[in-house]
Amino acid sequence: MAKKLWTGNFVLFIAAAGAIFMASSMMNSPLPMYAMHIGGNNMSAGMVTGLFALSSCICRPIFGNLLDKKGRCLILISGIIVYGLLTFSYSWTTTIFSLLVVRFLQGAGMSAYSTSLGTVAADLIPTERLVDGFGYYSLIQTFSGSFGPMLGLYLVAGSSYHALFYIATAFSFAGLIIALFLKYEKKDSRHFSLEPSEIIKVKKKAGVFEKSAVPITVAVFFISITTGTVMTFIMPFASSRGIESIGIYFTFNAAVVFLSRMFLSKLVRLLKISGTISAGLLFLAASMVTLYFADVLYLFLLAAILNGLGSGVLFPVFNSLVVGFCPKERKGAANATYYVGIDIGIGVGSVIGGVISQKAGYASLYILSAVCAVVAYLIYHSAIRGSLPGNKQSKIVQDMV
Repeated sequence: MAKKLWTGNFVLFIAAAGAIFMASSMMNSPLPMYAMHIGGNNMSAGMVTGLFALSSCICRPIFGNLLDKKGRCLILISGIIVYGLLTFSYSWTTTIFSLLVVRFLQGAGMSAYSTSLGTVAADLIPTERLVDGFGYYSLIQTFSGSFGPMLGLYLVAGSSYHALFYIATAFSFAGLIIALFLKYEKKDSRHFSLEPSEIIKVKKKAGVFEKSAVPITVAVFFISITTGTVMTFIMPFASSRGIESIGIYFTFNAAVVFLSRMFLSKLVRLLKISGTISAGLLFLAASMVTLYFADVLYLFLLAAILNGLGSGVLFPVFNSLVVGFCPKERKGAANATYYVGIDIGIGVGSVIGGVISQKAGYASLYILSAVCAVVAYLIYHSAIRGSLPGNKQSKIVQDMV
């Protein structure tokens, strides 16, 4: 009989993650606009996202190893506090330099709490429910990632950037309060099933990155480039095409992601993991091509639907594979490795996107993004798919390959 997924602790975890991710996502689209508001250009707008991702990328391996050595609670709580305080400090950023400094520092806080949340999720979700559990966890991420920007833009339009900063801070500390009530895995409990000689062997082999997660991380890097180009430039791109009500893009995207993740486990059982990933990458590439040609609202909405179908299945499936096939004592390092790929991809997409959009126009970004989706497809089928069945860490996930 399958173990219960929706325990009281898992519900608290989802609530905490939802509040924290909402605090982050409602800043993502308005902050590049804020950079322009205080005197920046497309390149500095891209830097807002790029430096955030760079800082997170640098810090993740450190926090990943600390999670495995020191436990989850300390890193998670510290990360939320740092992120929340720096969100509040945006009220005093009046120059591009000060904005970029705060954003860079904030990336460290984000890397701490997001790597912790992914690891806590891996602790709480029963092995045989990995796809389901990470589907719901990813659903709350995407829900906040889709509706957060709308809320942020609404606050800016209806009030001010300061209102945005204060409300985002409130969400951060709401998540902090909930996180304080979570029951965390004890840091040494992962070794109880190991012999002393095996523990010594694990310590000798432990490194900054988890090797089993590297191939998936490379594929996710290319997928995340598309996330960076959409997250940072969809607003000014739509405006350049004469479309001002582009906030509805996020609504359509969120609705499709919600539906795709509600039925994710059934989809994986029908198509198997390889078929699900292939279909997701196809939809993602089609979304980027659609954006390239988009000059009316309905094409932007079609792109949002296709993107939702793609990203809605890709991230939770890849995340479940990362934790399903890594050694159980390396969950923190595996999650850190995985999220480094996301961070670098978003950062590269944002920074290169700023340069390309400045020189060749916004539409060119999305042909580059379509190519990245194709590259991710090739990496999966050449370097990942064949290696999965040989690992016995998670029989349930293995059977779905």
